[in-house]
Amino acid sequence: MGTDRKCELEAEVGRICIENGSNIVPGHQPKERIYSLSFTELALKAGTELSFGDAVEMLNRLLHREENKAIKGRTYQDFCHRSGQKLTDYVAENTKKILEQAHFDNKTGKPYDEAALPSMLKETGANLPAATNIQQTIQTFNASRQSADEQIQTDAFEMEIPEETCYVSIDDIGVKHQKEHRKGSSQKQGVYVWNTVAVVQSQQDLYTLTGAGMPQVFRSTLAYLLAHGLLCHKNLVFFTDGANDIRCNIAETFSFHPYTIILDWYHLKKRCQECLSMSIRGGKEKRNLILQKLLRILWVGNVPQAVQYLSTLNPVQLRPTNRIAELCGYFTKHRDHIPCYALRHLLGLCNSSNRVEKANDLVVAQRQKHNGMSWSVCGSAALAQIKALFINREAFHWLHYHSLPTFSSVAA
Repeated sequence: MGTDRKCELEAEVGRICIENGSNIVPGHQPKERIYSLSFTELALKAGTELSFGDAVEMLNRLLHREENKAIKGRTYQDFCHRSGQKLTDYVAENTKKILEQAHFDNKTGKPYDEAALPSMLKETGANLPAATNIQQTIQTFNASRQSADEQIQTDAFEMEIPEETCYVSIDDIGVKHQKEHRKGSSQKQGVYVWNTVAVVQSQQDLYTLTGAGMPQVFRSTLAYLLAHGLLCHKNLVFFTDGANDIRCNIAETFSFHPYTIILDWYHLKKRCQECLSMSIRGGKEKRNLILQKLLRILWVGNVPQAVQYLSTLNPVQLRPTNRIAELCGYFTKHRDHIPCYALRHLLGLCNSSNRVEKANDLVVAQRQKHNGMSWSVCGSAALAQIKALFINREAFHWLHYHSLPTFSSVAA
């Protein structure tokens, strides 16, 4: 955390104290229970922005505490962990209530009886109609492409109407794992603590969920969708990086409702770059020519032609570390998840999971990914949960009412 950001946070914390009229008793001991809501808010916010050491130093300076009256680092760290755990327990408990109220199994996320589901879950919004202006858009695009394999081929528009669609982006992010025991001078193993982050978007509304474990986050996402009626006459579109565990959890949790999975364009492009870099002889220029052609084919969703193009490459061009066959298999496996990115882009529809990538950065990476930092599972998840609380602007309601309005009950 830079000095400028630390100063900004100190100023913000001071403003919160003044605006809330917080009165901290001078003789307040560090292990006493904290009752001031404004102090709790600023203490939690500081923990998600600064290291625990810097946060404690800042809080003690603001409270003019020194020596035996100062807040201790361990006490403050435990306070942050307990606060995050309370949030986690609340979300888990209310996820269970919402799912049970809607007749879903909390352990699996599946409905007890799909035939008995409310009728609203069986209908989805209509796909985008094949209007004349769309045909004109396609004709204009194809006119700019000389090769037929780089043109939009299909007349069947599997495109959603944004106003009738709920978008969900889910991804994992890992931070270094803190070992409980280290023998001698042996080096730490490269083990990570994983947090799952999900971002739900319905029109202009965004909500961020997080947790240590993908199944729990998927169940919480389902509960959120049920509580806000976002499965009612809605298309459900998932953006993923192609990870198998994400696709399996989607299929496991949302088998009762029609959905679409879209492979994020950035990750598709990145996969192509990595495989071609390991496969093509002749340097970067030769690789880039092949990559450019391949991406222009994939941009219009022409997966069979992309596989055909790679299969016609001259074997002389290929290195011993050839991964072309692996890349072709990747295209085939994700064929149903590779749309016509070009048409989606022209129609103003999203092709990227950048919402969850940004959320990963805000919820976890900015605070927990620094040199020398390592985390326990509960500590990392607790801080991520607190950060999500501030991102969703629910801190005031949580601190005053000990509840989150977004996890109340199933929408009528």
